[in-house]
Amino acid sequence: MRNLYSIPKIVVFALFVLLTAANFTSYSQNCSVNAGTTQTICENATLTLVGQKSGLFQGAGTTTWSQVAGPAVIITNPNDLTTTVVGHSGGNSYTFRLSTTCEDGSLIFQDVVINVLTVTAATATGGFTSCPGTNVGTIYGNIPGDDESGSWEIINNGGGATVNSPNSPTSTITFNTNCGTTTLRWNITNSNGCSSSSNIISIVNLGGVVPIDAGTDRTLSNCYSTVQSETLTATSGGCGIGGQQGSWSIISGPNVPTFSLPNNSTTTVSNLIEGTYRFRWTVSGPCINGFDEVDITVPAATASITTAYAGANQQFCDERETTILTGNSPIYVNETVLWEKVGIYPDVTIVNPTLPVTQITGLDGSSTYSFRYTISNNTTGCSSSSLVTVSYFPDAPSVTITQKPILISCESSTAVIPYIYTGSGVTQYRVISSPIGTFTFPTTWTSVYSSPASINGFTEIGSYVVQFRRYTAVDVSCGTEYDEVTVIVSESPILANAGTPQILNCNVPSTVLAGNDPGDFIGTWSQVGGPTTVTLSDPNAHNLGISGLIPGLYTFRWTIYGGPTCPQNSDEVTVVVASVTPTFHDAGLDQTVCSGSPLQLNAEIAHFPFEIGVWSVSPSAGIVFSDSLDHQATVTGLQNSTIYTFTWTMKNGCGSNSDDVIITVNDNIGAIASNAGPDQCLNAGVTSTTLAGNNPPDGTASWSQKSGPNSAVFTDASLYNTTVTNLIDGTYVFLWTITAGVGCNPTVDSVMITIGGVTASVAPADVILCGNSYTLVANATGSGESGLWTQVMGNAGPVIQTPTSNSTLIT
Repeated sequence: MRNLYSIPKIVVFALFVLLTAANFTSYSQNCSVNAGTTQTICENATLTLVGQKSGLFQGAGTTTWSQVAGPAVIITNPNDLTTTVVGHSGGNSYTFRLSTTCEDGSLIFQDVVINVLTVTAATATGGFTSCPGTNVGTIYGNIPGDDESGSWEIINNGGGATVNSPNSPTSTITFNTNCGTTTLRWNITNSNGCSSSSNIISIVNLGGVVPIDAGTDRTLSNCYSTVQSETLTATSGGCGIGGQQGSWSIISGPNVPTFSLPNNSTTTVSNLIEGTYRFRWTVSGPCINGFDEVDITVPAATASITTAYAGANQQFCDERETTILTGNSPIYVNETVLWEKVGIYPDVTIVNPTLPVTQITGLDGSSTYSFRYTISNNTTGCSSSSLVTVSYFPDAPSVTITQKPILISCESSTAVIPYIYTGSGVTQYRVISSPIGTFTFPTTWTSVYSSPASINGFTEIGSYVVQFRRYTAVDVSCGTEYDEVTVIVSESPILANAGTPQILNCNVPSTVLAGNDPGDFIGTWSQVGGPTTVTLSDPNAHNLGISGLIPGLYTFRWTIYGGPTCPQNSDEVTVVVASVTPTFHDAGLDQTVCSGSPLQLNAEIAHFPFEIGVWSVSPSAGIVFSDSLDHQATVTGLQNSTIYTFTWTMKNGCGSNSDDVIITVNDNIGAIASNAGPDQCLNAGVTSTTLAGNNPPDGTASWSQKSGPNSAVFTDASLYNTTVTNLIDGTYVFLWTITAGVGCNPTVDSVMITIGGVTASVAPADVILCGNSYTLVANATGSGESGLWTQVMGNAGPVIQTPTSNSTLIT
């Protein structure tokens, strides 16, 4: 697993209660499966199912992928945990189920939803070959669908093409005078974020320029010994494609010279001797035909002259008054050298002006000086000169990045880096390290002109190092200064799935936690609770083996992290460890109830945390449990004149124990479920409000007051949406009771009305902590109010020392 970040991960705390949940429907015994998390893909993308499993299995432990919703598709390898799916189409939602059988015989499964977005498949035609010109050919793409746009993309522009209508499916092409092949494709982008690219098409420019020009006539220097060379430059004649090409030839001259590239418009002709040459540039092909000539005159040779070099320019950080100039030595006979001042410097002395190496004195420590070095041959009249400058650097540069590190906001790829600088020069940056595959680094230096610098291209999560410099292009010790900063990029992570709950076999002290693969993100296991603290040997492994478990209920959290500025995603899984079979648990008293009313069961709660109770019923048609694992689950869907047997089964890895309760439904029509409406929070001083209970189709209903700071007055207590008056600041609880049928129990629901509101909670700003503790300080509560700190994001483990205090230590 790649560790992409070197700074601590963020744990988020909220004042008052914030409840988050992720629903993955599954039931489990002594093995676990993980079908992954909901995905949204484009229809031209590969649909891949990635599952996980752990625990004990029957036989070979075969897992099976099956489709449970959506248009029919083909699962390529249904018995592989990772498999592709073919035949999916845009605009549909598919549900796939990963299932297996545990060693204890329990069939377990987990479902995953894959949403597929639409995009038109791009196609392109229209490859052609043409001479340079405007509107020389046409390329064709298919028409995008609704909410889509198209654009032409030039992949390689060797032919010098311009797409005249780059966003139109049909566009003409203009060729410049280059020659070569241009490759293009047609891209279609949907507003939903999906895109498609066509096949690549090629268009060919034969090239060529009119009028044909071989260059200007000229006479070369006499300062050579035996032969000379010269560069000939003509207009382009093509590059051989389709027979369109130019070629150099000699028409006349004292000998036959050599062309380095005879078919290139720019070529070097060598082995030239005294005399006049005429060269011809001939162009032929389907686009351009003709020629032009150029004359090159080579005078009689006198002798070559040594090319003068005065040495590199000198710049000093100190205020020295003397320096040494070093020119190259002459290599031919009769050559002399001379150093001269280029400018009026009366106090400057060239100590030995006729020697290649000389001392310079009388510099003032601040001015810029220029000197000329000349090598001459008085016999031939040839000479060569070179200039060198001597200067000082009084305004040395510096650059300082004022914020470190830089945390880019969630889902952004732009870093805003503040800096300050002094001295001369320009400020530049480059990236010197990055996540694998993001940059080829170090990148080239790029200039910035004001602070803060806004830098794009940080497209992958992880840490980058950006180097700044204040640069003067002067090769001296004080000419350039550097600073560096770490840039941290965050992306919203995929959803976390901790796998199905596990009930381990009797006296089994170990298992494997099966979280979903986080991919390029960081996943971390942490322990939320349990009878002992479990050692997590590799908490970043999504398939993590744990051991040393004792009887009890353990809870583990799988958190996927995409960087410090994006919310984390977490999911929890329970592991039940047992050493004894559950004892008897009473399912409750038999009852006779009326049809149509909800029924609340009342079984005995589990005696130990390593026991799990579950309701089942016979007959089961139409029956819905509010939560089949709740000993006081609410049941709906009861039919009249029916006898139901509800079974409360308590189980763990050592076995199970069950008890039945008989529910007889008579022919009387009972009250529907009561709903008193949403709680209300009203401004201080409000004296009345309207209640919002449900309206029963049959039977009677009435409002009553359960509690409050005074006695409220109902305008019509039998009306589901009555107005209640005579209210004062405080909290009221009203009951909405629905009755129906002789001998049938009423249904009751409550609503809370608070007048005066509560103080708005203000939590402190986010903080990056390099330590093991921190004090959170929020605003204080008002009179009669209470506050509560809760952890809503991050790994389990932090302890809120005083959760009901606005100021609390976190450890």
